[in-house]
Amino acid sequence: MKVWSPREGVPILMKVENQNGPAEYETIRNTTVAGDWEEITWDMSGAGFTNEWDVIVMIFDFHENGQGDGSENFTWYIDDLEVNVEGIPTSVYEPGNEAPEGFKLSQNYPNPFNPATQIQFQLPEHSEVMLEVFNLSGQRVAVLANGTFQAGTHTVMFDAANLASGMYLYRLSTNSFSQTQKMMLVK
Repeated sequence: MKVWSPREGVPILMKVENQNGPAEYETIRNTTVAGDWEEITWDMSGAGFTNEWDVIVMIFDFHENGQGDGSENFTWYIDDLEVNVEGIPTSVYEPGNEAPEGFKLSQNYPNPFNPATQIQFQLPEHSEVMLEVFNLSGQRVAVLANGTFQAGTHTVMFDAANLASGMYLYRLSTNSFSQTQKMMLVK
């Protein structure tokens, strides 16, 4: 994410919280530039996302001492926020939408891809889900989702940077549904 800060050395806390519990992981990065844009990233790989309801929370120390006065000394800007949660499913909810009418495994996009693509699936009900990737020899090369998911539309990113070019299969399995699709990795 890009941050414009009026001061340098200001801590920005990024933490993972569970909907029903305390913070599970915290990491802090300090701004290093005053009065200009800088790119800041947080490594959340140690967070161990385990719950569909994990939430990423960002906390800025906006005040040096006391309350801000609305001047430029207390003005912050954020731009190009990108959350890359490789292999972690993200749920898409649009108010007013009902649960999907049936199970569906969509074609990955983009396809062909290099090196990453996204895979979307729909669940009409709360389900145990397994989403796996296989090479054409039938060897499993990745598990993208393994757990319980609420009804709705879910998207998973698949990064195949460490795999060879070629055709791969991905399969969505639940207790009552299974579907397989093809995708092409071109390097």
